[in-house]
Amino acid sequence: MNIVKAIPAARINQKCAEADAKGILGGLAFKLVPDETQAFVDAILVAKKRGARTVTISPWSERASLIVAALRLETQGLEFWCLPADTQRAEGAKEKMPGRMSDVEVFLHADGEELATELMGQLERERGLVLAPATPSNGLNRAIFLISIPKSGTHLLIELARAMGFADGRQFEFIAIPGRWHYVEFSNSHTTAPGFFIDSVRREAFGNRHHPFPSTPTLFSYRHPLDVLVSEANYYHKSGRTLFSGYLEGLDFEQRVLRLLDDPWLLGSLRDRVGQFTAWLELSNVIPVSFEELVGAKGGGSVQAQRQLIWSVLLKLQVSGVVGDIAKRVFNPVSATFRAPKIGSHREVLSAAAWEVVRSQPADYFERFGYSPDPASPLMSVRCQEFLRRPLRLQPPHNVDTPVLLEQGFFGHNVVLFKNRFFGIPCSSGPLDLSTMPDEELSQLPCSDQALILREIILDKIVSERVERLVADALRLRDDNPAG
Repeated sequence: MNIVKAIPAARINQKCAEADAKGILGGLAFKLVPDETQAFVDAILVAKKRGARTVTISPWSERASLIVAALRLETQGLEFWCLPADTQRAEGAKEKMPGRMSDVEVFLHADGEELATELMGQLERERGLVLAPATPSNGLNRAIFLISIPKSGTHLLIELARAMGFADGRQFEFIAIPGRWHYVEFSNSHTTAPGFFIDSVRREAFGNRHHPFPSTPTLFSYRHPLDVLVSEANYYHKSGRTLFSGYLEGLDFEQRVLRLLDDPWLLGSLRDRVGQFTAWLELSNVIPVSFEELVGAKGGGSVQAQRQLIWSVLLKLQVSGVVGDIAKRVFNPVSATFRAPKIGSHREVLSAAAWEVVRSQPADYFERFGYSPDPASPLMSVRCQEFLRRPLRLQPPHNVDTPVLLEQGFFGHNVVLFKNRFFGIPCSSGPLDLSTMPDEELSQLPCSDQALILREIILDKIVSERVERLVADALRLRDDNPAG
């Protein structure tokens, strides 16, 4: 059963639309609206109040004609454009000239892949509003995963997810909850690719094929490896920050850097640690996000790079948002691991001895992320633009048709995942094969689309049964002793 709920009809109102259409003149915003003619009309009217004068609608359709007709009746001063291919059937619209961007771009595509392709064509936009239809499978109607290299700006990635409207999901438990961000495995934001694709396959039932990762958008943060090194050296030795802090606490900064560069006994080399994350870059459902782009001007980066990155992520995830508002929220100095993040700090603090070790080691992992160990090389990854423009590709959701035992003996029940739902099977029932049970029998079992809720259902059931027994016992005692 699909746990994503359809969007209620006609939920848009003028106040919400006005708040979401901020920044038409000089700003940049993406907005999902309910797939209804009036919803698009309302959003365009609000954009007009904020200065919009030109509107492009594509593809042209009966709905496009209805939108234009409704707006003609209610207001003057809007100019409507259409694509050259739609000119013959577009009524009341002019042909859009090549290279021109309208104030408002309206997409009415019913096909999800076509919509995603058209939205990527808006990457070069620097101002205005893009409108698209909300569906049960875009925006906050799906979950996202977060993965980060340690010390690559994990808190920035979390704040980006929050700023886009995703609630904290943190630890992943078998099913990704729509509207929330999760770590891809356990409560670990730093899951390595080999750890996930090799170790979990050995560890989890049926090779971990029930994991929704391939069909879920994933944000992955990376950073210049030498800035990662400096951040490690400033953090890992502090008591309580890592389990191995005692391994580094007796060393000064220089000694910590040298050990972290190449430690044969515990931590491995910098290449070993960073290199385990390189495979994430190659997956089509992963959106690589560099620290240097995300940190913005406050961290020594570029306002323009931060703006481009946020805009690209909004378009790929199809999440409503105003780029400027999101940028203001990403840099959060209240974060527990915040330490005045800055681009290129390694150039100021690494010693000659450290640089000698760097030059003696293979540089292949630098190149995979688009960096160079050369002190004169660019601080930004040369792959940033490649990742900005790479389309997001998701595999179809995989329904688990084979029952997967997830937990045994939870208050007398076994927790089983089957067809994307969690079932609580009483241990007293003996072996049951859910795949052969009729739907009416399945419906009698405690079930939910979230493991936590299923556990609550089981506990409520047990409490109710015990209360009923206590009441029955009390009534029986009263009947047995009428005089008492």
